[in-house]
Amino acid sequence: MNRIIGTYGLPVHGQPDEIKWDDLINTAKQTAHIENNLDTLLTHEQLIQFVRFIQQQTIVQRSANQLSEEMDRAAIDVAAELERFIGQCSRTNSLATQLNYRNSIKRFQDYTAMAGKDILHAKTIDADNYVAYLNGNGLSPNSIRAAVAGIRCFYTYLSRHYDCMKNVFTGVKLPRKVNAKLTVIPDATERKAIIEYVRERNPKLACVVELISRKGFRCGAFERMTVYRSGRFSTVTKGKQFTGRFDEYEMRLIHENFGNATGNSAVFAEMTAGRIKSLFKHFTVSMRDLGLIRESYSLHDLRHYFATTEYGRNKDICALSHKLNHSGIAVTGAYLTTLKHDFD
Repeated sequence: MNRIIGTYGLPVHGQPDEIKWDDLINTAKQTAHIENNLDTLLTHEQLIQFVRFIQQQTIVQRSANQLSEEMDRAAIDVAAELERFIGQCSRTNSLATQLNYRNSIKRFQDYTAMAGKDILHAKTIDADNYVAYLNGNGLSPNSIRAAVAGIRCFYTYLSRHYDCMKNVFTGVKLPRKVNAKLTVIPDATERKAIIEYVRERNPKLACVVELISRKGFRCGAFERMTVYRSGRFSTVTKGKQFTGRFDEYEMRLIHENFGNATGNSAVFAEMTAGRIKSLFKHFTVSMRDLGLIRESYSLHDLRHYFATTEYGRNKDICALSHKLNHSGIAVTGAYLTTLKHDFD
């Protein structure tokens, strides 16, 4: 009541002679949304009673609406909706995308819990404060945008399914995206040095690293891969079935490090994308710090190495597109352009 009356500049418990007549007329019209000549129809005292009655009814209606929304929120099974959302958040069923979105949502859930709230009751101010919190923890602009991406999409999903929900991240200002630095690709000497360095410390990881540099695999391709006696392999990567063939050297490499596992769909099961990424990054950071390589390369940089060397060998962009498991040669062309490779 105080807030609503104050909106129009009226005292809450004022006497009739404390309220200006013109202000009272304007307030009544705004409150009741009518254009009648109220000053000729009602006395001063009646008009005050009318305004306060309408405002009380407004408060009651707002309270009823808020109660209804709260009941609707209470009926939302967040855990179930989260699983449904994760199941459809990636058009290619990418496990990496699903994991990143799940982590993004979990992080915001933990943040709101610290404030004694949950994501169903978070406000826009909570989203603003969350971005400031991430920034205060030293995250880069791109990392902040990535951390917000999943929870923002989840709120969009909820708002489309429940009228009581809105996306609290709509309009929240995020730090400007920073352009990625120029890609540096390891050369043949560095590739060899990396494989030898890793092999001395983790032979299985070294096997995976060498296969990526020879075949251009995404690191997520291994845990679902089946290897057959003939040398043929099949896997699923980025939601797409992908098949090919290992040569004699590559088959021997697999047998030496993973045993005679032909026909076994779990031959690389322990080599999950997250595990091999983190282990490989640890080794390349050490090598860079020791001055053995120029950069702390990622596994994707070895995929870049494969793309440029393979294309340089035969200039066949169609064949390269298939080996990289791209959706089309336009993607491969853009890929090579990003790597500053002349593919004309």
